[in-house]
Amino acid sequence: MGLADARALVPGLHAVQANPAGDVQALSKLAEWCRRYTPMVAIDGLDGLFLDVTGCTHLFHGETAMLADLMRRLGNAGLSHRAVLAGTPAAAWAVARFGADAKVIEGQDTEAALSPLPIAALRLPRGMASGLARMGLRHVEDLLRLDRASRRAPVAARFGPIVWQRLDQAMGRLDEPISPIQPTVPHRVQLAFAEPISTADDIGRTTHQLLMALSSRLGRENVGARLIELSFYRVDGAAERVKIGTSQPSRDVDHLFRLFREKLEGVDPGFGIDLAVMSAPVVEVIDDAQIDLPDNERPGQQHGASTLPELIDRLSNRLGKENVFRTEARESHVPERAVVSALPLSPPSEARWRLPPRPTHLFADPVPVEVTTENDAPATFRWRVHLYRIRALEGPEHIGPEWWRGQTLAMTRREYWRVEEENGRRFWLYRAMGRNPSWFLHGEFA
Repeated sequence: MGLADARALVPGLHAVQANPAGDVQALSKLAEWCRRYTPMVAIDGLDGLFLDVTGCTHLFHGETAMLADLMRRLGNAGLSHRAVLAGTPAAAWAVARFGADAKVIEGQDTEAALSPLPIAALRLPRGMASGLARMGLRHVEDLLRLDRASRRAPVAARFGPIVWQRLDQAMGRLDEPISPIQPTVPHRVQLAFAEPISTADDIGRTTHQLLMALSSRLGRENVGARLIELSFYRVDGAAERVKIGTSQPSRDVDHLFRLFREKLEGVDPGFGIDLAVMSAPVVEVIDDAQIDLPDNERPGQQHGASTLPELIDRLSNRLGKENVFRTEARESHVPERAVVSALPLSPPSEARWRLPPRPTHLFADPVPVEVTTENDAPATFRWRVHLYRIRALEGPEHIGPEWWRGQTLAMTRREYWRVEEENGRRFWLYRAMGRNPSWFLHGEFA
């Protein structure tokens, strides 16, 4: 009803401005928090969540205990709620919104739980529910009666197949998959605490224990992790998450723990952490490798261990994966295209490309400079206010645009010079050979 009508009925009514965007954000945050119970969490409309807890209830000592724990935590957070655990998403949705109270519905009790509910509990469009009511079909039990009598045809002819599809989904005769907010992670371990933890030592020991459990599971499948996510669920309903990546598949607990240790310092335990979950969403098969024989002269050395991948992993997790790479040549005369970045441990390119000497430091964008020439060769140039006098030079090297690439790389023909100034610094200059030639500094040699 309108606000004026509502206030006429309840003079002391307190009205609050609606915030749909905030509601969506809060529901998404709640969905993330519910991943403490299962990785399969989906958002249902504007005010509901689906949790597929298949295979997870034993971690909470059964379905009833899991549901009770969920409702207790929601209540402590000040959230009004209704929760039902049933064999199908449709049955749980129907009883949660139209049933008497929250409960666990066993598979054999689904029909009894749905029968007294109104027909709208099957998630039918409002107009369709009204039409069914005019036919005398007001409750789910009315449809079940027709179903048992094999009299589906009249309803399907008038309202289409959706009525019976919804009933079959609720009864478990038709699958209804949900779309989780995060992809399913098969490699997942967790650790719950009787008393919340909050110290750095406890967080470190928990991480190490979870890594050992995860490594054991990965070892049984002969795979290693490329990405590991660690979530700490706090008693105040918030979640702290950290993740690490590796350049090669790994299940080395010590190495992975060293990567995590650098990031655990940023974990805020709040008033305490009561659950920790570790998952490996990206894994790869670990190829068998030949290890070295023991060396009696260096008994403390770890044989067969490569320090380069471990160093790359530490740098990548500290600096960012995108900031750790190697360069390799590409078959192009154009300086901007002659070198590309590659993954640190990727196989080298098969291209065999030979170029004249190139500067160690190639500028991202050529810098305009003022150049004076003698006999059409550079004699001096001014860069960053300083004037450089050239005492030796080599060139020119002519580089033209790659005409077969069309307009994808716009450039004019260039005339490059390798020059050395009076103090020994060596630069790479070029003249853009257009209608109005201009000079640029493109790099500096070591």
